[in-house]
Amino acid sequence: MKKLGVALSGGAARTIAHVGVLKALHDAKIPVSAVSGTSGGAVVAALYGAGLGVDDLIGMALRLKWRDFARFSINSLGLLSTQPIRELMETRIGNIAFEQMKIPCAVIATDLTTFRAKVFRSGPVIPAVQASCSIPHVYKPMEWDGSIFTDGGVTNFLPVECLPYLGADVTLGVSTMRGRPRGMRPKHMVHLMALFSRFVQYNNFVRSRERADLLIQPSLYKFPVYRLHNARALLEEGEKAARAVLPHLRRLLEGDPADTAFEETATATDPEHG
Repeated sequence: MKKLGVALSGGAARTIAHVGVLKALHDAKIPVSAVSGTSGGAVVAALYGAGLGVDDLIGMALRLKWRDFARFSINSLGLLSTQPIRELMETRIGNIAFEQMKIPCAVIATDLTTFRAKVFRSGPVIPAVQASCSIPHVYKPMEWDGSIFTDGGVTNFLPVECLPYLGADVTLGVSTMRGRPRGMRPKHMVHLMALFSRFVQYNNFVRSRERADLLIQPSLYKFPVYRLHNARALLEEGEKAARAVLPHLRRLLEGDPADTAFEETATATDPEHG
């Protein structure tokens, strides 16, 4: 059987749905041989790659509070600090390096000194995750190793491209993207920043999804980006979307030539889907 690589997109609270997808793969006894992630997806990818089981991830998802991810640290470049993310992950996986991961893993951030995607595949994991999660205008950028990093979604919302370098033969993208952004008049500054971020993320998402062998987009249009209290429903939507593509995924992994073309599982009920 071919090796499966899974790319987990950004999407703030909606990335909890990724755990539901991993549960469906686990229950179907389909092993994940490589994993990559951006922003919230980087948190899930790193925890899973380090060896946390699906049940542990579900337990974490159901208990999450925003204080686990942010702390006020106001400066000219952002309002919040990613230090709580470091503390949360240290309690679960310690100061692990990518070379020690049980499943090969990559984390994507955006290097503001070059304005290119930075793929972290070696060295310490947790600073890379902090860098990937540094949402512009919200978190202050992460200064590390002579560079300054912001959210990986700015340059690679769905990091499929790096999976073959981690040994994957078949690539599965899991996206929280709600669909093509619609033009509208911004209501306030925060709304303007959100519209801009969605536009940038959607454009690079379109490029990445074409490189995935299979794309899962759970039905998440009902769930606000920053509401963690929807965790159980997000888990269910992720699991449901993954179960729907299991037959096709199995054929890809078994090398069926009739199933080698890219297939997108879009959310037909999503009013914003384009």
